[in-house]
Parts: sequence; C-alpha cells; structure tokens
Amino acid sequence: ESISAGDEILDCFIECGPEECPEGMFCVQGTICMFGEAPMGLPDYGDCVNVEGQCDSGVCLSNNPMAPEWGFCSPNCTEDADCAVPETGDAAPACVDATGQGDPLFCILPCVEETVCPDGMYCELGFGICAWDVIEPPPPPYGDCETMPVEDACAPTDICIDTPEGGICGGACEDATECPAAPDTGDAVVTCADLGAGNVCHLSCAMGETCPDGTECFNDQYCHFPAA
Repeated sequence: ESISAGDEILDCFIECGPEECPEGMFCVQGTICMFGEAPMGLPDYGDCVNVEGQCDSGVCLSNNPMAPEWGFCSPNCTEDADCAVPETGDAAPACVDATGQGDPLFCILPCVEETVCPDGMYCELGFGICAWDVIEPPPPPYGDCETMPVEDACAPTDICIDTPEGGICGGACEDATECPAAPDTGDAVVTCADLGAGNVCHLSCAMGETCPDGTECFNDQYCHFPAA
C-alpha cells in the first residue's frame, strides 16, 4: 500500500489489521506495520482514551481522534459472531461499518438507555454505543482561584484561600505530610496551618522563601496569586 506523510509524496507501507505483520514488526491501530517495541496491549473494548497503550486488535474508536470525549478498543470482524461478548453488562456486540469507510468492519457494543454497559463503560446515547469516557485530570495543587473559577482552579476537596489581595487553592489537612508537593519554581515551604478557617495546605514564605512563578508572598505569610 501507499500513504502520504503530509508532503504530498506517497510512501510505501505494509498494511495490517486482519493480516499479521512480518516478524519483528507490530501493527499500529490496525493500519500500518512498524518496527520497534510494541506498546502495552489493550483488550477488546478496553479503555484506549485514558490508558496508554495500543489495542490488541482493531482500532481505538472514538468520537474525535484528536480530542476524544469517549472511546474504546474496537476489534476487526467480518460478522457478529467474530465479536467477543463482554464478561459484564448485557450489551450484545455487533459487527458494523463503524468508520463509514465500508471495510474493514469493527465490533461495537450498541446500547440504549436501558442497556447495562460493561463495567467502567457508559452508553453514549447520542451515538448508541458503549464506550469509556475521557477522565479529565484534576487541576494541579495550589491553583489560581484568583483569576479562574474555583471549580476549574481547585481540586474538588480544596477550597480557595481568598482575600481582597489575592487567592490560592488549598486542601484541609492535619499535617504537612498530607499536602501535595510544592511547584517546581520557588522554594516556598509546604505547610499545614490555620489561616483563619482551619488547618489548610499552603506554601509558606514566612522565612523569606521565594514563591512559585505567578504568585507572591502575602503578608509575609503564604504565597498566593495576586488580585489584578
């Protein structure tokens, strides 16, 4: 087969999917054979949008490959009987033209609102398919709740330590060992102490320490993001 690498020049490649790759090569997303060390394999219907690795067979089917909201490992097939039945849930697998390209066909788990998807998967009702939702990473510790909404800047268990002069996120604590590590910049000390609403994790600058980039020392006590 031939493919363009983006420079309008066609390059030869070895196609894979139903076909196995030559010895010493591995199949990338059910499409092209490559040399190198194959990434960790993910099982049929596995979570390929939150877990690093490559589907053991087929492709990582998602609503948007560049910025997916959901996805799953969709194995190749020629008929419904080729599709493995999940160990949990009651979704009946089907072999369909999932990509709209006609060939090859892929296994999916069709669903409606009453369907019980396999453990960890959800029914994407707009598409009628069981899949893994993308899990957004939590915001970093000691976030900027001065210029950002608290729900975007702080972890769900944190509060915004707020004053008219600025703010910063911090979580309740009993000891500094429970607190997240300090950012890479500055040398402010991670501390657990009462700043007026109970003990909370914060970055102390009480001994003249330098605060992380973007923050400043408030009242010679702790680092925060200054008000505009």
